[in-house]
Amino acid sequence: MSPDAPPTGTERELLIDAARALAVCMVVGFHAGPWRVGRTETGWQARTMELGPWGWYGSWLLMVMPLFFVAGGFAHALVVDKMRQRGTGLAHYYANRGRRLIGPTTVFITFFAIPSTGAAWLGHLEDAVTISHNLTKLLWFLVSYLLVVLLAPALVWLHDRWWWLVPMVMFGAATAVDVWTITTGVLDHRYWNLAFVWLACHQIGIAHQRGFLRTGPRWHAAAAVAAGTTAIVLLLHLRFGAMGGWPVPALGMGSRWVSNLQPPTVAMAWLALAQTGVLGLLSGRRLVVLERPGVRRAMEVVNALLMTTYLWHMPCVVAAFGIGIGLGTVWPSLVTVTTFPAFTPVVALVLIAIVVPAVARLNLRMIPPLGPAQNGPVAVLALLVLSLSLVGVWRHGLVIHPDQPRSSLGVLGVWVGSALLAWAANRPLAASHSR
Repeated sequence: MSPDAPPTGTERELLIDAARALAVCMVVGFHAGPWRVGRTETGWQARTMELGPWGWYGSWLLMVMPLFFVAGGFAHALVVDKMRQRGTGLAHYYANRGRRLIGPTTVFITFFAIPSTGAAWLGHLEDAVTISHNLTKLLWFLVSYLLVVLLAPALVWLHDRWWWLVPMVMFGAATAVDVWTITTGVLDHRYWNLAFVWLACHQIGIAHQRGFLRTGPRWHAAAAVAAGTTAIVLLLHLRFGAMGGWPVPALGMGSRWVSNLQPPTVAMAWLALAQTGVLGLLSGRRLVVLERPGVRRAMEVVNALLMTTYLWHMPCVVAAFGIGIGLGTVWPSLVTVTTFPAFTPVVALVLIAIVVPAVARLNLRMIPPLGPAQNGPVAVLALLVLSLSLVGVWRHGLVIHPDQPRSSLGVLGVWVGSALLAWAANRPLAASHSR
């Protein structure tokens, strides 16, 4: 049995909501802030700033992606507990968790697949593939998130029986993948860590909900911070293999595009441990600022819009590039304004503030209702179809065309998976045999 304290209840923890809100804000800042639009001898160019050695190390202090999965594990532990208490079963769990992804996913995919496909059929196939693929590069997060949604009930069950088993296996497997990658120099090997690393972070979140670092002596949490930080420092200074060891930056930027984030390395899992230790040090303390009505409302709004913000913030950044280039081209006197470092992030944030709430309303309407009965096998099948289809979209873009079979199957598969999930979530009661 787990040595952690039993759950203290099913209420959400303000600190976890704050961590999720902070994480999505930092992701938006990461992708909007460093970009610059500049004019060169060959034309306009959008590029990221160069960080330099101090920036590579400093990026670790701002890397919050592990917190997404820690918070996800925390939330899934609560959801599974509620499922057990209410006796709703796995069919309800998979249909209910999955249907919430239909709105954001299908709206995003459809909105960009239609013009991309139209441009491809009009003779601009290569440009359509390149542009649409740039818009889908962040969908790895959805692929990994669907994986943890599918495995969460089993992962909670495993934690409650052998709390150490899953994180040890995941940390070990992620380390083995890293060593394999560094030794061979083949970066694609590291895509296995989309499962191992983020599942390790998710499992730390489950443990945190169960009391890991939230209860007991404060030095436990401090030790977790120290252990995670020490492990990261040691990894970054190990040198071996064709790649020379683990990359130093937490995320790729400028000429240093190989980083520890995408594909992830085991360093991200160690960062999750350190960040959870920080949450543990803060747990139990009265954080007055989080209890203020305005702050709580802001956190609720950010968390409610989290998935929509994640999906649409990069299109808004790209649109900000276009606005800067368009203004500078039409009115050359504005070049000094549009190439100013703050121009792109400010315009991008304005667009995000306009676009995200509007799209979120449409997403909400697209979420199918949860009926009196659900079909578990069909819901699981739908989630598997969605996962595999999103891999195709993430890796190959949004063009439906005979010369692009992988992206075509990806887009069509997202639509099929969404339709299956909608049916599974609201199956007629008389026909249901899965609850």
